[in-house]
Amino acid sequence: MSNLSAFFVASKSDAKSYMNQDFSVIPRDSIVEASGITDLEVSTLYALVKREEFDFDKHEFEPSDESDAWSLYRLPSRFVKALVGLQESEIDSICEYWANTEEMACEAEPLVPLVQSLRRIAALVEKGRDLYFCCSL
Repeated sequence: MSNLSAFFVASKSDAKSYMNQDFSVIPRDSIVEASGITDLEVSTLYALVKREEFDFDKHEFEPSDESDAWSLYRLPSRFVKALVGLQESEIDSICEYWANTEEMACEAEPLVPLVQSLRRIAALVEKGRDLYFCCSL
């Protein structure tokens, strides 16, 4: 069974509430569901969006909170800014590279709407709210 995962924009307290099953605290248009994606795959995307070679020390995320069932990650502002700065013309090639990584090993086409949606919600980040990624364990 694949893990459940999602990206969302929230304050720290709302992120914790969301992880405790209070889904009403996050507006629906601030959430992107992405079943089957893990923190390693998101870290790989981070490197690709930044046009850097993947390096665990530089791109790996540390959980900001976790339980026996899930992990929550606050994504770095460098990643968020890079997502917001993506041009539409760059998304296809980033998805092609991402799809061909050992971690993903999939078709690129389904990744395009995911990256487009991540770019959209990354633009919603403002003072007091961050972009989070959560995944079930």
